[in-house]
Amino acid sequence: MRAAHRKAFGKRFLPGKPGKRTAGEFGSLPGQRVTEVRAWNCTDDAGSGEEAARRMRAAVRRNEPLLLRGCARAMPAIELWRDDEALAKRRWQTGVAAQPQDIFGPVLKSGKKDSVGKMDAAWTDDYRWSSPLSDALLAMTETPHAWVSPGGKRAVIHFDTVDNAHVIVASKKKFLLASPIWSQHMYIDFPTSDRTAASSGGDERAQRAMRGGGARPAQADVQCPDRTSFGCDSFGCFAYPPFNADAVDLDQYPRVAEVEVVEAMAEEGDVLLVPAFWFHRVFHLPLGGGGRCIALAFISQSTWNGTSATMAPWARDVVARRRAVEAAAEAEVGDEDAEAAKEKQCNDGAAGVSRLAALAETIRAQRHELRELGVRVAALEKGAR
Repeated sequence: MRAAHRKAFGKRFLPGKPGKRTAGEFGSLPGQRVTEVRAWNCTDDAGSGEEAARRMRAAVRRNEPLLLRGCARAMPAIELWRDDEALAKRRWQTGVAAQPQDIFGPVLKSGKKDSVGKMDAAWTDDYRWSSPLSDALLAMTETPHAWVSPGGKRAVIHFDTVDNAHVIVASKKKFLLASPIWSQHMYIDFPTSDRTAASSGGDERAQRAMRGGGARPAQADVQCPDRTSFGCDSFGCFAYPPFNADAVDLDQYPRVAEVEVVEAMAEEGDVLLVPAFWFHRVFHLPLGGGGRCIALAFISQSTWNGTSATMAPWARDVVARRRAVEAAAEAEVGDEDAEAAKEKQCNDGAAGVSRLAALAETIRAQRHELRELGVRVAALEKGAR
């Protein structure tokens, strides 16, 4: 893989060898540029919901993140799900063939685990309200996915192949985002080279991906680029960079520090659009746990579906680049051996040059010693006369 990648794209984005230069967390690396997400505040005006929906649709088309502050405050779930008894009645599906079940209660009571599932259609009134923004969200999907945790979770950095309008129902979430134009700097062409990076933080979804991906998605319109680099589940398809975002090894992954990060703090009633293929790391607050962090994700595959001619340029680049590298690696099975032989030949040649240089130095030293010996012999002969 490395030889094929080097042949296709040069050496600038190849991972190095593991080292000791651990500079800190992704998003706070030395020299790393961090900016705030573009945001728009909703008001009580009658046209506020319509403007929010328009801005969200435009952000999807531009493939740009957008935070709509307070624009989902009227969603009924925000008030209804404050009550534990009411929340325990809500059902969702955790698998393709699974029966709707209560998952909110067990997750929140455990104080540790988190989970995601697709909401049962019987509870549509919980997340539908009279607003053009509500209509726009339900146009993305009529049955959103619910993310629930007691807080304290640090999701592994990854990207999804879906547009995700993330509505905060309870507590807060912090997002660190990076555009897909930084995909090479994120070493995404080497997604499974470090399993520990994806398994850190207890991210079960990441662990499934590192084991070869999850189950095929239930939706017929979900398409995955390939099964070796991407994992898939009921949420969609996704991929993980190889580095550990908690402690980035800049000897092995030096380009990560050049990635420009967009930070977003989404609070109760906010809607954050995470566009398809944007890398994101999510912090469920409170970080100490013991809370109630709930969000609804309205996802859409519209950006990904269709032929390559209708896909955005960045998506074509990410997928085409990955496929080109993998195809080159398969077509040139002996390429690694050839590269190794060539490198050995170069090393042998370099060693030969070094040996010749050392021999020349020895000869020069011996000539100098002979000259000095000749001078001493001449002095002795002169004294003997």
